[in-house]
Amino acid sequence: MPTDRDDRLVGHESSLERDYAILQEFSPEVAWYEEQPVTIPCRHPDGSITPYTPDFLVRYYDPERPPTLTECKYQSDLVRKAEELAPKFAAGRLYAAEHGYVYEIATEIEIRTTLLRAAKFLQPFRRDPPTEELADLCLRLVTCYQPIRVSDLVTKLSAASGLEPGWVLPCIWFLVSTYELATDLNQRLSNRTVVSIGTPQREGDSS
Repeated sequence: MPTDRDDRLVGHESSLERDYAILQEFSPEVAWYEEQPVTIPCRHPDGSITPYTPDFLVRYYDPERPPTLTECKYQSDLVRKAEELAPKFAAGRLYAAEHGYVYEIATEIEIRTTLLRAAKFLQPFRRDPPTEELADLCLRLVTCYQPIRVSDLVTKLSAASGLEPGWVLPCIWFLVSTYELATDLNQRLSNRTVVSIGTPQREGDSS
């Protein structure tokens, strides 16, 4: 999966891991994340030791928030492979505690949410920015009329810019994708979505 944060591809071994990475890519709280960040020893009940590699390490802009070491697993695997997975989870928790991290197990319940649907919808718009002039005009209109429905904003932006509605709608979704326009991303996005002025996503790398 390509990342917009730097010139690299993020690897994944399942669609669940891919979806988790999309959420990290989209989150304004995440400064940096890495797949398969470390391999640690996993001790089994019989005394044997095997390598264990968690799926992701996530770091945040908030310096008070500890990094998260994450294992992505389907709910069915947690039940079906409980005995096999227990030593790995124990090793992950121990490593996280020793390094000041939080260890989490993320399933499809936490990952495949309405927020993920919004992130997938907005991804293409984030990679196709509008002209600075059109974006500034859009933000000025929202400042004047907020909160405002996307459908009404399209009408006003089209009239003010002289562009067809189909040309200005991507600008609005781009600004939502970068958090310059704020809305409830836990609700389905549509022309009825209400937007207001937001806080732009920060750029930077905490690595």
